[in-house]
Order: sequence, then C-alpha cells, then structure tokens
Amino acid sequence: MSELSDKYDSLKSTGSRKVREDTYKVSNLHKSYLKLRRAIGYLGILLPISLVLLSLLNRNGCEWILPSISDYYHTSVGGIFTGILVSIAIFLWYNGESKQEKIICRIASGLAIIIAFAPTPINENYIITESSILDLDFVSGCYIPKPKGIPLVGGLHFFCAAVFFLLLSYLSGIVFRKDESPEVDEGKKRRLIYLICSLGMLLSLILIAVFEFFLVEKFPNSDNWMLPPTFTLETIMLFCFGIAWLVRGEVTFQNIQSFFEEGN
Repeated sequence: MSELSDKYDSLKSTGSRKVREDTYKVSNLHKSYLKLRRAIGYLGILLPISLVLLSLLNRNGCEWILPSISDYYHTSVGGIFTGILVSIAIFLWYNGESKQEKIICRIASGLAIIIAFAPTPINENYIITESSILDLDFVSGCYIPKPKGIPLVGGLHFFCAAVFFLLLSYLSGIVFRKDESPEVDEGKKRRLIYLICSLGMLLSLILIAVFEFFLVEKFPNSDNWMLPPTFTLETIMLFCFGIAWLVRGEVTFQNIQSFFEEGN
C-alpha cells in the first residue's frame, strides 16, 4: 500500500469536519496521482501504435514498418514521436510518492527529453537523395533527408534509451512491487504483473543489444521483415512499460468494463 493511500485510509476512518476536509484533499491528490500514472501508461502503449497507423494511413506515408520506433523521428510523423515522449517526460517529472520513486522518475523524465530531441542515426537504406526526389510524383512521408548534425547524437540517443528502460524496469520490478502487500490476493497479482513487465523490458533490451551488435549482419534483410526485430522488441518494452504504469494507476479489467458500461 502506498504512503498516500495509507494517509487517505487513516483520515477516512475519523469523523471531524476538519479531518473530512483533509480527507477530501488527500482523496483528490490520490486521484490526481492515479490519473498521471494512467496517462503515462496509455502514452507508452499508444506510441508505437500511433506512429505505425498514422504513417501507414497518411496519403504520402510509409508503406512499411520502419526498423526502429526511433526512425519515425525522421518521417512525417516525427512530431508525434517527439510530442508523446515529451508528454511522458512531463508526467514522469510530477510523479512519485517516495523519495526514491521521485528521483528515478525525474531522471527518467530528463532521459525521455533527450531521447525525443537527440535523433537516432538515419538508416542509409531509407535516405532519398535530391536527385531521386526529382523522379517521384510526390515526396513520400517516409522521406528521410541526408543526415546532418553531430555524429555523437546517435550514440547519446541509444545510451539514454537504454538507461531509461533500465530505470523503468527497476521501478516496476523493485519499487512498485515493494508497495504491494504479498499477503493480499490483489497485491500478489500486482506484484506478479510488475515482475513480468520488469523482466519483459529487461529481456527485450538485452535482445536488442544482442541483435544490433552480433546478429544484424547475419540478417541483412531484417529491415524489410513485416515486423523488424528492433521495432518489435521496442514495442514489447513500451507495452510492458505501459501496462506496469496502468496497474500502478489502479486500472483493472473491472475499471475498463465499467467505463464502457457507463458509456452505453
């Protein structure tokens, strides 16, 4: 049980007017934290889905899934990539109940900003030169201009992304699980979900490193696969990240079901 939830329960058990007012304030604060956490979770899951769908549906959009989620920075949906990451960064900055959680969230927030504005190196296979543009009826939404800028930026992008997911894996696997009681059935379920999400992020990150450093040359056509390996593993990481934060925001199947029932 979190510190805020404990304070809310203790205030709710008393009956004075002053305490009732304090209970109302703590209750609203608790609800605000839950909304922040849910927003982080939804945005994490939405990021790969929105980039692919909007790019494919765009009139001048991509006709394939790019090798990496970060590659979409250089396309017509690059603004969405940056916007969602910045939103996640803002919500992370204002999240955290314990001192440890606040520190981790703020470091992760800063890393998310760097990831958003320090682009990944451009894949040479997707560069369209000015001469080739002259032969096209229109400039594709997957058009990637010739690379410009500082060579070290790509390395910074990869480093920050790796540390970002390592921190979030630790947050889910250690910090979040610590706040749930193993004595309660609901707490056991949450602890299990957090552990699965944490291991999912960690394992996916390791597999990306293994593929990029040791296997990419053995599979030269992997970028043209229906589901490119790096993109697929990054999507798994983001889904694990999103699910962990939705559970942290106390989203359950019952919540979702009641939401749709109320809508009807």
